[in-house]
Amino acid sequence: MTGEVVGQPLSRVDARLKVTGGATYAAEHRLEDLLHGVVVNAAAARGKVSAIATDAARAHPGVTHVLTDFGSLKLAHSVTELAFYGQAIAVVLATTAEAAAHGASLVEAACERQPALTDFDDPRATSVTAPENPDYSRGDPDGAFGSADAKVDLEFTISRENHNPIELPSTIARWDGGKLTLWDKSQWVQGAARTVAGALGVPEQDVRVHCEYVGGGFGSAIRAYDHVVLAAFAARQAGRPVKVVLGARRFGWSRRGPAPGGRTDGDLLIGMGMATASYHNNRRQVGSRARVDADGTATVATATSDMGPGTTTSVMQVAADALGLPARQVTFRLGDSAYPAAPPHAGATTMASVGSAAHTSCSALRNKFIGMAVADPASPLYRADPAKVAVRDGRLSSGGNGAADSYREILRRAGLPGLEATATWGPGDTDERISSYGYGAVFAEVSVDPLLGLVRIRRMFAAYDVGRVISPKLAHSQAIGGMVGGIGMALLEGTVTDHRDGRIVNAGLADYLVPVNAAVPELDAAFIDTEDPLADPIGVKGLGEITIVGVPAAIGNAVFNATGKRLTDLPIRLEALL
Repeated sequence: MTGEVVGQPLSRVDARLKVTGGATYAAEHRLEDLLHGVVVNAAAARGKVSAIATDAARAHPGVTHVLTDFGSLKLAHSVTELAFYGQAIAVVLATTAEAAAHGASLVEAACERQPALTDFDDPRATSVTAPENPDYSRGDPDGAFGSADAKVDLEFTISRENHNPIELPSTIARWDGGKLTLWDKSQWVQGAARTVAGALGVPEQDVRVHCEYVGGGFGSAIRAYDHVVLAAFAARQAGRPVKVVLGARRFGWSRRGPAPGGRTDGDLLIGMGMATASYHNNRRQVGSRARVDADGTATVATATSDMGPGTTTSVMQVAADALGLPARQVTFRLGDSAYPAAPPHAGATTMASVGSAAHTSCSALRNKFIGMAVADPASPLYRADPAKVAVRDGRLSSGGNGAADSYREILRRAGLPGLEATATWGPGDTDERISSYGYGAVFAEVSVDPLLGLVRIRRMFAAYDVGRVISPKLAHSQAIGGMVGGIGMALLEGTVTDHRDGRIVNAGLADYLVPVNAAVPELDAAFIDTEDPLADPIGVKGLGEITIVGVPAAIGNAVFNATGKRLTDLPIRLEALL
């Protein structure tokens, strides 16, 4: 092959969409009149459902349907008998995801359990070969082994592993007459269409599956599993679009026993705890200056600072979107007192405040360019409606007639080296009119050595609602950092004062204990995709503080779950557990 593009080390063409949230995954498509569906799973691996009580679920506000009769479906397993643990036995539909989830929790099923085979090493287990993959052999393997000069006669085993992609299995189903459209997390859209069509008994050409992006699969999304079929079935029964996202057991909270001391690992006591978190959304008045130069590059400046969360990157992302420029052409400058005024870089104020100011100044600058273009007889956009002019990659366009202009051309015709705009943004009286908070839920698992009183973090997970996430990678890193700080607060950190003279006794890191890598084995965080347009123009809330708020409480609750000792003084010291 010849050409200038093949073989070049180019960046991924979809990278920017993914890191900025522009890529739309299955569960993110927005449809009118959408119902949310939650699958109710059986708690037995084999047996029969003798009764399902649905009255409480049907009476819950927001619940519209509780479906339990799947007899018309042609699935890969029986719909009247249980074939595996977690098999779908009902689907609850509601107007909100929360109502559907709670409605599903109110469904009660009685199961007639039967002995099940769950171990491949069980002598009763038999080998089953799929028809499309028959047993195969070639030559004489036994003879070759017998005559080989070197022989290795060992038994190798491998543990079962689970798929753990970031994107949960998700499906949205919509019927238009007899035709079905699915937005599904799928690694094989045509296979999904075939499976769903067969299960519902409709022609394959009447099923269309969309999946532009897959947030991790590892093979788990090759086949269309029950939730895909059930979403389509539920949408047909309800006469409305239905979204089904599988109820995410990221932390395994169901394994937690409510009674303290119920779980052990050798001589260690194991406990789980959770806590909620909230933190008020701080915003302050900020000034920002934006400029586009003759070469098409842009610079945005504000006198803020960056102690590490990545302000130079996240504010640049906001500015790039407001100006309609690619990220590589935008630079955000900070840390100079000569720049427009900004508040302290503290108290989780920076992104909401500085980001909003950057958005405001960049939007004003973009509108300046649009105004120049539509007023210039030499511009292809002369007399165009400014409200209909869009800017992308530095090019201004209006409608579908192909007419376009650019920042560079506008500056060239005007004989200007650049154009800039300065703006100030502040929350005004917003805090007097609305309450704006970020929220979180933190989960912790700890081990406690009852002989030594030592507490060790085994893993932690937190989910946050902090409005729009500008830079998911940076947000995740910041959340992990806050969680590490919370671990220090809960178990290690404490300033000791000599009250005779007010001296700090442990004023160095040799004496003041902080978490190290060995103290932080597994941390993870996730964010709910929301926006708060009433709080600020970019829809964000502060992230810097909330990530530490719930961590000590979650750890304290986990220690109680392990030991039965309710400790209220931080840090939790080993002498308190002996």
